[in-house]
Parts: sequence; C-alpha cells; structure tokens
Amino acid sequence: MTNYHTVIAQAVESLDQNTSSTRRVLYERARTAQVTHLRAIHPPLTESAIAKERLSLESAIRQVEADIAGKSETGPRGSKPDLAQPHTAAASLNSKHSERATLRDDPLAFAESGTSPLTRQPVPGDCAGG
Repeated sequence: MTNYHTVIAQAVESLDQNTSSTRRVLYERARTAQVTHLRAIHPPLTESAIAKERLSLESAIRQVEADIAGKSETGPRGSKPDLAQPHTAAASLNSKHSERATLRDDPLAFAESGTSPLTRQPVPGDCAGG
C-alpha cells in the first residue's frame, strides 16, 4: 500500500498559500490523479483494490488535516483546517481521462512528475486538476 500521508503532507508543505481552500483544491487533484493512475494499470486492478487505495488516500487527507489542526491549536493562528469532504466514488468513477495511457505503473508516479497535479500550485476554484 502506498504511503499517501507522506506525499500529501509534502504537497501541503510546498503550497505557497496554505489555506483551507488551496488544500481542498490540492486534495481534489490528488484524488483525480490517483483514480486516473489506478485505472491505467495493466493488468487492471480489481474494484476492491482501487477502493482500498482510495480509502487510504482519504485517511491520509484526514490525518494531514488533523496534523494541521493540532499545529494551529498550539502555534500561531493560521488558517483553520478544513476537513475536506470525503470524495464520492461515483464522481470519480464517472470521470474518464485520456491521460491513463501515459501513466507509469508506479503508485506514486503522479507525485514524482514535475508537472504533477500535486506539485502544481492550485488555483482557487479549479478542482478539475487542469
């Protein structure tokens, strides 16, 4: 299983503006990139394997937000954490992207690329990932 917590925490740390809004955009991009990558793997993963990975990402997002909440309670006042709403499976399953064929079989491929949706600075209101 991929360690999404490390990837998400590093992506949040690299944000120019670490606000609840920019984090929400980042998390949505991570979800989109993850589903795109998982659906591109050949031989195809089972639906249960995809669901397990998606739940792992959601857990990492919740943990990062909890970490931020803990820091804001003990440190200087910053933006309040926004426990991002859990992403619905139906929304992701309905979105198909042509990028699938270009992704590698590495679970962290979307985070390693210089043009990664995780490392690109989010634009508020842009939840589509590009």
